Amino acid sequence: MLDIRTSLNDYNRREINNLSRTLENVGLTEAEAHDWIGKDESLFHRQFVSLYDVNGQLKIHPLALFALNKKEKNDIEEITKKINNGDLSISLSVKNNPAILKKYEIQLDRQIIFKENKLSELFGKNLRDVKINGKAIFANIKPFEIKRMYDLFMNNSKIKNYVQVMEKFAQLNKVENVSDFCACGEYIYRELSKSIKEATKSSQCQADIQLKEKETLNEFICENTVRDMFKDRFTTVVDNCIHLMTTKGLHFSSPMTYANHYVKHAVETCCPETATEETYLRLANKHVSEGQADVTLTQDGTFLKHKYQHDNKLVILVEDVNTGKKNIATFFKTKN
Repeated sequence: MLDIRTSLNDYNRREINNLSRTLENVGLTEAEAHDWIGKDESLFHRQFVSLYDVNGQLKIHPLALFALNKKEKNDIEEITKKINNGDLSISLSVKNNPAILKKYEIQLDRQIIFKENKLSELFGKNLRDVKINGKAIFANIKPFEIKRMYDLFMNNSKIKNYVQVMEKFAQLNKVENVSDFCACGEYIYRELSKSIKEATKSSQCQADIQLKEKETLNEFICENTVRDMFKDRFTTVVDNCIHLMTTKGLHFSSPMTYANHYVKHAVETCCPETATEETYLRLANKHVSEGQADVTLTQDGTFLKHKYQHDNKLVILVEDVNTGKKNIATFFKTKN
């Protein structure tokens, strides 16, 4: 089996050496070239490692492509050629993507652009210009983050109405990155949806439900006391997660992502009576220790994704290829 991590390190080292020689050719000494690269090697990985262009249709890290078997490589080559020749129509929303692209979450260039444009439409401005408390947290959004946000908003038609609510809630929680924005957004959508469902459980009239949804969203946007109530609930869980993130073992990338996944999945992965933040994290670590991972490199080569799937449950770890740091992305019960 291909050791992706070792191959990736070797590949990046060769790329660094090639860049070093290029810098020397334009007048820097060998020492100056290595010093320039060494100031921020992670910046090198983000900006200088070349992605392989497959027939002008998609870009992929060479090792992500190399890790595929021969048939899978041929399938991608054939798909992109057919697109160029007009023999294959690919949905921009990815709903009818060929199996090989779905399996490895590979996006065509046109799909990435389409998704970002759709998100910009939802926010009413260029996504990269959207600011949370004055900070443009989407300015350097990565393709896989665009997919994450697109899936969040487009897989549920109702959630599109909650964009303004999500922005407000993200501001209240002083969100500073895409991951925490998605965590806050998912949380407040679920909590408000539960509130609406509870208030309309005696009514089967769709008009009544829609009216209650409109009233609830308007109250959240306009009433400080309503917003503070939901923020206090979320903060209580986040504070518990902050404490537990100092314990030994694997953790989520932030207290907010931890809190969101706990609220979303704890009851299904733990006994309802013992579904605490501590239990959820402990069982996620236990699940990892008892299984073998299926490891893949993300399309852009920035993360290794470790999937531990057994006993009808799944833990996904993401590993930063630059630092080697691993975080839990999610832990949930899978369908039988």
